Parts: sequence; structure tokens; C-alpha cells
Amino acid sequence: MFKKVLLCYDFSRPSEELYVFLEELQEFGTEEVILSHVIDPGKNTLQAHEEAEEYFLNRVEELKEKGFKPQVEIPVGPPAEEVNRVAEREKVSLVLIGSRGKSKIKEMMLGSIAANIIRTSEVPVFIDKYRGQNDDYETMCPEKFCKILYPTDFSKQSMKVYETIKELIKTKPEKFSEIVLCHVVDKGETQEEVENSKEKSREELEKLKGELEALGPKVQTFTAVGIPSENINKIAEEEKVTLVMIAARGAGGFKELFLGSTAENVARRSQRPVMLFPFR
Repeated sequence: MFKKVLLCYDFSRPSEELYVFLEELQEFGTEEVILSHVIDPGKNTLQAHEEAEEYFLNRVEELKEKGFKPQVEIPVGPPAEEVNRVAEREKVSLVLIGSRGKSKIKEMMLGSIAANIIRTSEVPVFIDKYRGQNDDYETMCPEKFCKILYPTDFSKQSMKVYETIKELIKTKPEKFSEIVLCHVVDKGETQEEVENSKEKSREELEKLKGELEALGPKVQTFTAVGIPSENINKIAEEEKVTLVMIAARGAGGFKELFLGSTAENVARRSQRPVMLFPFR
């Protein structure tokens, strides 16, 4: 399913941690890995290119020894634009980013480059999250697929994520111990409308629960009322999930609606790894 991935490397500790995740992805069919470092055009591009090439030499050999087919891309330009250009040209199935927002107020906040990538990406994007500071980082969740949170608004795009989760479980059922399903009601002019929406969502979640439990993992369901992103991240923390899998575009469907959307706000503030799917 994730046959060809693009690993974004910026010489930070978080991006180093992404190499560990490659081994888990290999169990789901990852064969090809593109290592990419985007050079800021304001730097000494020749020197930066030579340094990146030298670093990737050892990584390429390590990946070959582990059974991957690696290649290297070192473009020059705006990072988000170049990452998405490489991803589209090479037809990758997943982009890997190690988030290390520099805000001292919110260490776990999404960095601006990562945010720009997920806003414009046409392929799924995985964003790992870390605890720590300076160069002392460790991933929040070593095993990413152990306990998944799937937030849904029951839109066509969201249900495609659900089908992806089902396919992943079928590929490696032993990797999934639990799936958490949730829907957040954020509309309703009266209490009666809100309660009706909650009841309808519970029924829909129970249907999905039954299908997933038939594949093996334990399944929990949650229905909440309020701001979707806040509730999703609250459930993710309370349940200590290892990965949030969410559609980047929900019921609206238009790409521009992703700016400031539920998916972006989840990715920005989540302390848990997030995988976003920009399904049309």
C-alpha cells in the first residue's frame, strides 16, 4: 500500500527518527525510499549539495542492506513546493515528515514547512511527533499502527480513509491491537437536533465497529459535541493512541477548505503522529 515513500530530511534529530518508521512501513509493502533534502536557495547551494550527498551515501547503503531500493533527491527552492514537486513527479504513495515546531510556547506545534506541505500535498502525508527539546528528541509512539484513532464525518473522503485502514489490517492483522472510532457533532441549532445527530452518528459508528472487529482488532467508539479538532486531539491523548488517520478534506471537498480545517488543526496541535489523506 505504501510501496514508494518520500522521506524529508533536514539534518534534525526528528528527521533521523523517520528512518526507524521505514522498517515498520516495510511490513506494509514499502519497497522504494526517496531520501530528499531541500536546499534553501539563500545558502551556498554547492556546499550544501555536497554535504547532503555525503550524508546520504551511508544511508543509501544502509537502506539497501535492509532490502529497500533507495534514491536521492536534493532540489533547491522553497521546501514545501519542492517536496510536493518530487512527490508528484515520482508518484510516491506517502510523504514522511518529522515535525519539530520551534515555538517555545507549544513545542508540539506543527512547523511552518510541514504545515505548507500538508496544505498542498496531493499524496498522503505522515507527520511524526516527538517529546523533548534541543537535540534530545524521542518519538511519542514507537509502534505507529498499534492503536489507531480514526475520526470521521462520514463523507466520501473520510470513508476512503476507513477503507485504507481495513486494507492495512488485512495486510498485517497482528500489528493492530485496537482501533478508536470517533465522530464530533459540530452543528445543530437546537438540543434536539444535536441529540438526533449524536444518535445517528452512534449508529453509523457501530456499523463500522462491527466490520473492523470482524477483522480482529478491539474497537472503541466515541461521539462528542463541540469543536472537532479539539475533541479529536483530546480523545487521542486520553486513549493514548499511536496514530491519528484522517481525511485532509472532509465533507466540503474543496482543497482550499483545508486551510484552517479540522484536519490541519488536528495535525498542528496533536501530540500524536498524524497521517493525512488528501482524497478527492
